Amino acid sequence: MNQKALVYCRVSSKSQETDGHGLESQEARCRQYAEAKGYDFAAVFPDTITGGGDFL
Repeated sequence: MNQKALVYCRVSSKSQETDGHGLESQEARCRQYAEAKGYDFAAVFPDTITGGGDFL
């Protein structure tokens, strides 16, 4: 059985998203890595929480 890949992508600022390091590019790089390693891609978990807030 192949290992499964779970991807967690996170940005901590709006500028990180707009400067080409956003969730989409992180996910794409993680998918490429998983494919190169022969992992079965299972799910992606995006996170745009910028800190300092109430997470409840």
